[in-house]
Amino acid sequence: MNAWKRDLESRRVTEDRSNMSSPHLRIYPHRDEPERTARPEPNMTMKISDLFPILAEAYRGDYLWVEDFADDKVMVTSDLYELVHAFAKCRPSA
Repeated sequence: MNAWKRDLESRRVTEDRSNMSSPHLRIYPHRDEPERTARPEPNMTMKISDLFPILAEAYRGDYLWVEDFADDKVMVTSDLYELVHAFAKCRPSA
């Protein structure tokens, strides 16, 4: 291979390498537990028949936002509370 072909080849390789720059990656620090901010007081009502299918699908799909609200409390009527409490006690274990 003569000199000008070698020079041309080395330039092409150099240009190819310069176009193959490494991807720009961002590194985010890991936070063990995000600080809890004050949450607004509940002020909305929903029917359980509207809420349950959405929560069930999100739970099965392992959506992260479900964990965000896992410690939130919901107000239920006393008869629903008793029914859920009794069901939890007598349902078959997995």
